[in-house]
Amino acid sequence: MLLHERFLHSVIRSPMSYFDTTPIGRIVNRFSADNDTIDNDLPTTVQKWLDCVFRVISTLVFISYSTPLFCAMIVPFGITYFFLQRFYVATSRQLKRFQSKTRSPIYSQFSETISGANVLRAYGAEDSFIKTSNNRINLNQRFQYATISANRTFLEEYPLADEKIEFKFEYIVKRLLFG
Repeated sequence: MLLHERFLHSVIRSPMSYFDTTPIGRIVNRFSADNDTIDNDLPTTVQKWLDCVFRVISTLVFISYSTPLFCAMIVPFGITYFFLQRFYVATSRQLKRFQSKTRSPIYSQFSETISGANVLRAYGAEDSFIKTSNNRINLNQRFQYATISANRTFLEEYPLADEKIEFKFEYIVKRLLFG
């Protein structure tokens, strides 16, 4: 609630030039997207993050206890995952930004269409506005699809790399312990 209040306060206190240059759809989009994220995504994300952290810590403790040589291998694997995650986060952030930026014109046009529906009907321009709206929605969905694809790639491809790393680690340990 505090985040929403601060954002609302900053928008209300903005100079008139801000409203002249920023479409209303973009402002409404920011409010709706932020509230949607806080209400729907944030609790699930925190829960998944905590679950992941506790699983990783418990796994590392058990493996380190049973195989002390594993402690020497944690650092290179941690560095590898760190760089992979940095690449993913940067890509995901840009895709989300593009997705948000292409969502604003959709809301803006929808607002304009609702307020000017009588004029559109009078001039017979409904088809033109529908076509423009569909083009804007298609552009937004391209970024939505790219975001989903990036998430799936990170969630599905990196565990496969993890399994390969585990196999290599087991091979190294067996060679060191059993010759």
